[in-house]
Amino acid sequence: MVMAPVRGRTGRSRFQLLTLALVCAAMSGCVGPTVTEDGYRNKVADTAQQLSSAITSADLAVRLHLDQKTILALTDVTVSQAESDAESATTALFSRQPPTRDAVALYERVRQPFQDAVDALRAVRIAVRRDDREALRAGLAGLALPARDLDAIQQATR
Repeated sequence: MVMAPVRGRTGRSRFQLLTLALVCAAMSGCVGPTVTEDGYRNKVADTAQQLSSAITSADLAVRLHLDQKTILALTDVTVSQAESDAESATTALFSRQPPTRDAVALYERVRQPFQDAVDALRAVRIAVRRDDREALRAGLAGLALPARDLDAIQQATR
């Protein structure tokens, strides 16, 4: 028995609608272009804010853990999520093509501080997983410089 495609009111088959839905879903994960220098500058500022928030979350979680006000599992989840969020934000920005020479120069200025922030969060996550209190204290100190750099980037790009 051969079944004819079921058609909706517009005459499209379910297969066509499903295909269209899948294409739309796949494309929604893509990063669109940034075509102006101001747009790129805003994306840099937004990324710096996201990284700053991730550092603040990790810093608070580790301080609470060191003060024995939270359990290791909660600290681990919080710090791991902060690292993941920072990495995602950085990857999203770095996947954008700077639209102008000035935007390329801005990218070059923020690339290392953004990577340093992600690396500092990674070091804290590793210290949490090891439950190494000395490394956690060092990790907190290691978050301070990236936090200052991110604040400066936010001020310069707003």
